[in-house]
Amino acid sequence: MLASRTPSGRLFRRHKLAEHSGNDRGRMTSALAYLIATGRIVHPTVPSLAKLYGHLDIVYVPITDMPPLCSALVWRRSATHPKLREFVQIARATASGSLGDSVTRR
Repeated sequence: MLASRTPSGRLFRRHKLAEHSGNDRGRMTSALAYLIATGRIVHPTVPSLAKLYGHLDIVYVPITDMPPLCSALVWRRSATHPKLREFVQIARATASGSLGDSVTRR
């Protein structure tokens, strides 16, 4: 969640990526990178985005005067797919540092 206004009260303009991406997350990331690389938007993000989706025309500048950004996995309570449970177990093990080399990459 991002603020809707600047500290002085000015509204942020927002782009709706879903209109350009057909609600496909891969296309949304590409659309976001395109808008940033072409100078149409700036976008606050997490450091891992630069590692995963680094782009030659994008400069990643740390925001040093705000609290660290926390993130979390979320899903619908009613979701019961076995792959979800497996993913959550791997994510928890990874976060706690207990995986070592025991995970088979898929």
